[in-house]
Amino acid sequence: MNFLQETRLFSALSLTLLELMLIVTFAFTLHVDDERGYFYAHGLYERHLALWKRVRESAGGISLPLGEGTPTLLGGGVISGDGSQEFSPPSARLWWSVLPPEMQNRESAVGVRPVKAADLYLQPVFNSSGGRTYVSFFDGGPRRAAELRLQALTATVLSCALALPLLTWWFLKRGSRLYARVLKEARRSPVVGDVADDPAALIGALHQTNAELERLLLEATTRADDLSALSDTLARNIPSGLMVLDRRDAILECNSRAGDILGIRPSEGASPETLAPPWEQFLALIRSAVEDREARSRVEIRENGKDLGITITPLFTRERQHIGTLVLFSDLTSLKKIEGELRVQGNLAALGSFASGIAHEFRNSLATLLGYMNLLQKEHDAAKGRTYLDAMLREARHLNEVVTRFLEFVRLNAIRPEPSDLAEILDEALEGLRSAYPAIRFVLEGEPVVLPADIHLLARAMRAVAENACQAQQSGDVVILWRVEGDILRLEIRDRGPGIAAEHRDRIFLPFFTTKPEGTGLGLALAHKITALHGGTLEWSLNPEGGAAFAFLLRCNA
Repeated sequence: MNFLQETRLFSALSLTLLELMLIVTFAFTLHVDDERGYFYAHGLYERHLALWKRVRESAGGISLPLGEGTPTLLGGGVISGDGSQEFSPPSARLWWSVLPPEMQNRESAVGVRPVKAADLYLQPVFNSSGGRTYVSFFDGGPRRAAELRLQALTATVLSCALALPLLTWWFLKRGSRLYARVLKEARRSPVVGDVADDPAALIGALHQTNAELERLLLEATTRADDLSALSDTLARNIPSGLMVLDRRDAILECNSRAGDILGIRPSEGASPETLAPPWEQFLALIRSAVEDREARSRVEIRENGKDLGITITPLFTRERQHIGTLVLFSDLTSLKKIEGELRVQGNLAALGSFASGIAHEFRNSLATLLGYMNLLQKEHDAAKGRTYLDAMLREARHLNEVVTRFLEFVRLNAIRPEPSDLAEILDEALEGLRSAYPAIRFVLEGEPVVLPADIHLLARAMRAVAENACQAQQSGDVVILWRVEGDILRLEIRDRGPGIAAEHRDRIFLPFFTTKPEGTGLGLALAHKITALHGGTLEWSLNPEGGAAFAFLLRCNA
């Protein structure tokens, strides 16, 4: 008999002995329970005797304290030797009739098991005295339930007792096969192959292998500790707030910078819900990213007097299993303050440019008017005087046009868009230009398009750009072409003029900037503003064929 067979036999005998001990213990438990049942019934018997003693001593008929005690008294009765019977309640007569005859013929009942009658389990207790039989019916439901549990437990224990030897034999058989396979592989190993048949040498080789495994474990532990220390160092020194949630969406890490920004530092294992109040927006953003398992990049919110820039990234394994969520956020309050200051400075600069343009226009016009007025004072010829007055009138009209267009530019803050046909917009835009510039031919290329627009304002913007193209080339073709890219309409107006000088390209959309002697500098500025009010942009580029091209980019989905 080899080592494996000895091990198998010893294990089987040990488990069989253990099983016999369990069965004996269980049988003793059943016996004790049965004894408890006897004493339980015996206690009811004493209660039964005391009950009927009180009934006999009292005057009148049967008066039982129904519903009292534990277990509950359900009823009872007296059966006389002459066959007369008296029960309380009347249904107890039926309960007596369902008792087996051998039980009814007994002089007393002690330890009788519950009897089923209709929907009830009855615990009958009775005795005979003076030619009469006194019976009491107690609630036997609790004892019956205990018996059913005991029966189920008995069946379970017996099933386990039968299955345990078979399972033990099966596991030992599988284990011996595994051991034999491991031993076979060990003989092939250069480490233990030569000593596999020598138990002492095999144990020594296993100790050596175990020492090597411990060394590798120590190296892995050291490496993990180094990585953990590096992670802690990065978390402490990163200038942004860092919060890491685990796969159960509980806070795993929260660095000190996060606590400084939020004013609170949630403890490890806490729920992100501890952030609210006062960070409801921040919490809502985290909650939505966690639920959707989607990243949120560079989201900016303003809450509790602070501007926060937030990036939320779900973390996944290579198998796309979600293992946590990374939340990075920075306090942008100081940057926003600087940005606001720069914006104010930019507005002041723009205001200065506006004022300079207005002053320039007024100064030129006033100088011209004053000059003609001085000439008019010295001139006695009526014909020349009318010439001077006509020139003054033209200059006054120019000044009035500047003021009118400037006021339109300043007051234009809203539009009333409605579905509009692009062809109608272009017809209105080019209506006056065709007669004003007869040497210009407008070439239109594009498919029918409907877009949401304030038709009169958008036509005015396109007219301003088209008029610049006419003034730039005086004759020839001005090409207007458009196409729809996705939901964006791109409409270009191309001329063959001299183009835009390099020194002017950064200022062409500024109010009052013009290179024309008679220009106001408000045409392109007004076109740019109208386009922006439509949610679009106005861009310029150099025409590959020479000249300039202005492109309107507008949404065309209504």
